[in-house]
Amino acid sequence: MDTIEIQAYLKERLSPSIETGEALSLVRILAEHIEANQSDEWRTLADQCLERLIRREPVQYITGQTWFYDLKLNVNPFVLIPRPETEELVDWVVQDYRKGLIHSDPEILDVGTGSGCIALAIKKQIHSAHVEAIDVSPDALAVAMYNAVANEVMIEFRLYDILIEDLDRTFDIIVSNPPYVSQEELDNLSPEVRDYEPVIALAPETGGPLIFYERLVELGKTHLNTGGLIYMELSEFRASEIESLFIAAGYSTELRKDMQGKMRMLKAGESR
Repeated sequence: MDTIEIQAYLKERLSPSIETGEALSLVRILAEHIEANQSDEWRTLADQCLERLIRREPVQYITGQTWFYDLKLNVNPFVLIPRPETEELVDWVVQDYRKGLIHSDPEILDVGTGSGCIALAIKKQIHSAHVEAIDVSPDALAVAMYNAVANEVMIEFRLYDILIEDLDRTFDIIVSNPPYVSQEELDNLSPEVRDYEPVIALAPETGGPLIFYERLVELGKTHLNTGGLIYMELSEFRASEIESLFIAAGYSTELRKDMQGKMRMLKAGESR
């Protein structure tokens, strides 16, 4: 078998309901996955992959891998699939560090680490940082720890429910891509997200879609070092509302658009 043969087989059988541009990308990813398995029964594996794809399962879960900020990460249904806008959040932190806006040896906390993508990417770029990553899900932490070992990145991982437990030390940077979808909005998500990605990482179980941002406001007051910053991803539909939470608490803030022009990131600075 070779890549050309596998791609031709996949193209022939791929559901016509999938858009052409997307189909070509999926064919390439699946062909690489199938070839890497080096199986004589590659057609059987290809058929299994296509069946899962037609059921709208994300290709990243089918292959078990994805790329994020030049890191190859393992992913499964216990963790969200890392997205390009989250890369932009990481890049904001990295660029601020390079501009000297962040302490030279920063203590960084990643709240709700999932696959570990944010924590690992930041540590890979800011070698002097001490990065701690927390999550309420032991299954997600297992994925994150695997990714840390696979990418040779030293991170401190802890099982932690940030909504009911308090932190035991302070940080220069808190970064988070928390659950922010409302329970009502879950039904309107695409099948790839709604039916396969972990609900616990998408929507807060209680307290509404702002509960994690309200908690971040509190943490910044008690667990940020002088000059500390909070970086977070958010819903474009609640960007102003979330910013207002921080402004009301006395923070300086900056909203930022992603590459698609959507207001998807917020930085909150030291209280005035």
